[in-house]
Amino acid sequence: MPAHPARSAEVHVHVANGIVYLNGSLPEPAPEDVVVRGARTVPGVVDVKADFTVSVPA
Repeated sequence: MPAHPARSAEVHVHVANGIVYLNGSLPEPAPEDVVVRGARTVPGVVDVKADFTVSVPA
């Protein structure tokens, strides 16, 4: 049994003029880099703006 209850991510995506806007909450900081790098690989994307809240376990 896990020591902490499962934490989930909630990511909202908006695209305008080749810019991907990402916001929401992540269970830890590491996934932010993965999400941003993934968005940059999409053809036509010229920039990625990310604003995430990270939930840190107590």
